[in-house]
Amino acid sequence: MNKITLTPQKLKGNICVPSSKSVTHRALICASLSQNCTVKNVTFSKDIEATLNGLKAMGSDFEISGSSVSFKGFNPPKDAVIDAFESGTTLRLLIPIAAALEINAVFNGKGRLPLRPLDEYQRIFENKIKFSLTDGHLPLEISGKYTDNTVYMNGDISSQYISGMLLCAPLLKKDFSIILKTQLLSEPYVNITIEVMKAFGVCVNKTDNGYIIKNQQYRPTDYFCEGDYSAAAFWLCANKMGCDITVDGLKENSTQGDSKIIDILKEIDSCESIDASQIPDLVPILAVCACAFEKKTYIYGCERLKYKESDRIESTVQTIKALGGEAYGDNKSITILGKALLKGGEIDSFNDHRIAMSAAIASVICQDEVIINDYNCVDKSYPQFFEHFIKSGGKTNEQQLG
Repeated sequence: MNKITLTPQKLKGNICVPSSKSVTHRALICASLSQNCTVKNVTFSKDIEATLNGLKAMGSDFEISGSSVSFKGFNPPKDAVIDAFESGTTLRLLIPIAAALEINAVFNGKGRLPLRPLDEYQRIFENKIKFSLTDGHLPLEISGKYTDNTVYMNGDISSQYISGMLLCAPLLKKDFSIILKTQLLSEPYVNITIEVMKAFGVCVNKTDNGYIIKNQQYRPTDYFCEGDYSAAAFWLCANKMGCDITVDGLKENSTQGDSKIIDILKEIDSCESIDASQIPDLVPILAVCACAFEKKTYIYGCERLKYKESDRIESTVQTIKALGGEAYGDNKSITILGKALLKGGEIDSFNDHRIAMSAAIASVICQDEVIINDYNCVDKSYPQFFEHFIKSGGKTNEQQLG
């Protein structure tokens, strides 16, 4: 087990955040299906490596040079084994593409990923192709060619399902419609998908109850991945907690839903509640940031957090409590009773990158050391996080145990 000890210290420095994970996943997929183009400014986190490995297994030919990935060709095999590792995005975006390409595919995963639901795809694909889970979980076997021209979907389960169906639409080589039966949650992630597809020549038309994609093909274009507001949120929250960090690499007027962090932080020291329904990934760090203010903060719209890398309602509450703060949660929300300062202590990362990074930022308002177990889980999205933490004046001591 790896653990890191952080000595309380206000941070100061200049940080260029990694590329947006959400944007990069989608850009790599579109570029792979376009061929003969390059995706630039790629941060090779574990999740992004999972998508690249998946694309390679599905027939993509590419070369990596520095932070760029150049795609040369795409030749789908008859059979493929695709390991999504712990990346839910990789899994949910690639399943429909494999189905549209008629690849006989086996999808595997690690960590909590095999337990994360695929119910929406099972409902969509049943009686259309073979879609066989193992006791309701990964590994998943699919075979056959998906050929529908209309799909009815639930919008309130995970936007990744909708993004996956959008991305596969041009491969069907006909007009394709998505009709939403329920309200769409996490719409910003779908908007990212639409924006990236447009850059690669595919226009998605929004309707009153869903989307229409006319018969189009992906077209090659070189694409530059913008910086990640989800990653920037840790440093921006640190600033609200008394640090002085300049964050570079962010695009103004970004489609990223987590760009809302800018407006949220303007009011977090005085607001009573935060709606997290469109920004679920920000909940752990917003909860930690709320600890810095002597007031009650109610974060709601958290229903889907239990399906993340950890049950993030439970892991966020336990992290705050372990550091001497007061918080409690239910199935839909987290309430924080801020004290301005935290005591410090030892926490389990729950193998969740956002919990580990949130705990590290919490150290800036702690009185004693913060010890984070299994801190290397940050590699899932932000492998340079602790390098940037130290660069900004953070004091650390790393240990390898067992």
